[in-house]
Amino acid sequence: MRAPILLVSEKVNPSLVDAIRREGLGKLEIDEHLHRAPDALLERARGADVLIFKNLTRVPAAMIEGARRLRLLCRDGIGFENIDIPAATRAGIPIHAPLGANAVSVAEFTVGLAIALAKRLIPAQRSMAEGKWERFQYYGHVTELSGKTAGIVGLGAIGRETAGRLGAFGMRLLAYDPYRTSAGDVPVTLTGLATLLEESDFVLLHAPQTPETVGMIGEAELRSMKPTAFLINVARAPLVDAKALHRALSEGWIAGAATDVYETEPASADDPLGTLPNVIRTPHYAGGTVESTARKAAMNLEDIRRALGGEPIRYYVNIPGPRAV
Repeated sequence: MRAPILLVSEKVNPSLVDAIRREGLGKLEIDEHLHRAPDALLERARGADVLIFKNLTRVPAAMIEGARRLRLLCRDGIGFENIDIPAATRAGIPIHAPLGANAVSVAEFTVGLAIALAKRLIPAQRSMAEGKWERFQYYGHVTELSGKTAGIVGLGAIGRETAGRLGAFGMRLLAYDPYRTSAGDVPVTLTGLATLLEESDFVLLHAPQTPETVGMIGEAELRSMKPTAFLINVARAPLVDAKALHRALSEGWIAGAATDVYETEPASADDPLGTLPNVIRTPHYAGGTVESTARKAAMNLEDIRRALGGEPIRYYVNIPGPRAV
């Protein structure tokens, strides 16, 4: 009997790879650069039973339609802009994602970025590393979170976890999410995006990338923010107009920004944001704690087992399956 083929097309959670090997779920084929070669990926996917990937692998309709043996698209992470979901649904292929597994990690990271921006921790550390003592560059020039307004764009699992943590700092919380008519037990006031941008001291992006959210923060939106406000993007880079953001930071429309996400990854060394003193950039690891990667690996592994065993999966984006092959 043919062993199932589990194809890994880019670097994924090492805990998941180790677990698959331990359990002997099938033939594990790993090519961390395959996502860069769409034609080769399409050909390799034809013989795969499971495709495991993160955000760099594009999964278009042509690949899905040609992968007749494919029983599961295993998205090792959150965000589905790289997958043709309708095509997968038409083909009867379930899409797995460890939904909610990284919510606490990203929420804590967001709070950390807010504190770092408010307290100017990064420039202060750089100054000290250069042997300088610039106490009064910072003393009396940094701010508290308490009493400030945080505007959360996207009230999904991550947005809700972020709200709970920022509320503990004594912040006023606003939220914009066009798909919610009630905040439920989350301690936020739902409002429109324009109001949120005008009133917030910290604007936190936690929305998914969709045709509606791409470019949602452009020049007009940035100009409407307070000159003392900070923008934090731990969602997806295309939500923000990069050129407009550079102008906003260079010309003082807003006080600063932090981002963990980029249009292309790895981020370009020539990214103009990298030269600005009021920007924090991190290499897309907000959701990658020891705890969250363990949770994701367990959820991924469970659904891989289920798909290979002909059972419906638990953590599905479109349909639970199983696909008949």
